[in-house]
Amino acid sequence: MASNSLIAGGTPGAQITGALADQLAIQFHFDDEARIRLLELCRPCEDWLEQYRDGAIELVSTPDAAIAMALEGCANRFLRNRVKPAGKADQRKYLQAIEAHTEALMRLLTGYQEIDGTTADPFRFLEKTSRARGDKRSRFDHWARANESLLTLHLFAKFRLHSGLDPAADEKAEEGVKRRTEYPRFVLIADLLATFCRITGQEATAYANRNRLGDRQVSPAVDFISVALPPILKAARLKGPHILDDQVIRKEIAEVKRFWEEGRRPELAYAFADWGSKRIG
Repeated sequence: MASNSLIAGGTPGAQITGALADQLAIQFHFDDEARIRLLELCRPCEDWLEQYRDGAIELVSTPDAAIAMALEGCANRFLRNRVKPAGKADQRKYLQAIEAHTEALMRLLTGYQEIDGTTADPFRFLEKTSRARGDKRSRFDHWARANESLLTLHLFAKFRLHSGLDPAADEKAEEGVKRRTEYPRFVLIADLLATFCRITGQEATAYANRNRLGDRQVSPAVDFISVALPPILKAARLKGPHILDDQVIRKEIAEVKRFWEEGRRPELAYAFADWGSKRIG
């Protein structure tokens, strides 16, 4: 299902080591059955084929190979870059630390006047270096600016803690997703879905139902995610089910689409934890 090994060739001593080697050692591949099914579901549109002919033909032998590589790229991003949910407890600890450290630092910067003007005075140093660049700000100006920033952070932490970490109206959707235990899976679904739309040229639709005879009726996007997701989750060895119910997939796709309609791209979470502010038209 997945191959988690990489042979690094070359001369002795040339092998990659450390965190980069650990990441590169993860090389996911769909098994033959899943690959065939995914290629059936990911029929490329003419725009994608044109891009393939223009730029990728020398690198990848066939369009099918390029499609498989793109889908396995989603899996490798997920397996190499573990996105973590940010629950209320973690957020509270973080804000408590900001509150405590900013208060301590403000006390430190105002409570040791005997340090002022000595070689240990950071604001005297900032005054000298800024004046060397033509900036006329004084030691006091630098001190005031630093304390203003610390006070702003301190008050922000106190405010958020006092509010019970309840998100504002415009933060609820994104915050609700990021606090979920299944947040990493949600990011993977968004990445797979974006790749599916790019290859097929189709708009992702979230539909899943059964007719009177009990036959499964799902949209192409739901069908695609139901095939692509399980082997990746299995390779990640995450807790919870690897095979998701169609209704769960439908709801996840609908959530991804809502973010897309707002210009927000959750599939960018591997590169930008703050993907909610990356508005893309």
